[in-house]
Amino acid sequence: MHSMAPGLTLVALLPESFDGAEALLEDLSAAEAAFERLCELTGAAAESLGTPHGWRACVDVGGTLLLLHGKGETWSISAGAGMDLGDAMSAARRLHGLLGAEVDSWDLDR
Repeated sequence: MHSMAPGLTLVALLPESFDGAEALLEDLSAAEAAFERLCELTGAAAESLGTPHGWRACVDVGGTLLLLHGKGETWSISAGAGMDLGDAMSAARRLHGLLGAEVDSWDLDR
């Protein structure tokens, strides 16, 4: 899928993608702002990421796959099973910064 941010690409989310995932950044605020920015940066249609209970996405951040899940006012970033957690945490922090770059109240200390 097309991406407007270098090194950030939305990839196909499979039903088993979240099996064995390791949480990296949890209970992040501003889920709606993160979701809107993710759609903007990746060119994804909002309805393609929606679930009955929020939204989910799989994002390639510079070669590291991250799983995102939003529900209500909070959202989380996880590493897929088998991912190097150090690389995944670095990618998660980068993604968190990219998604919040234009949100005034964003907590960039993650």
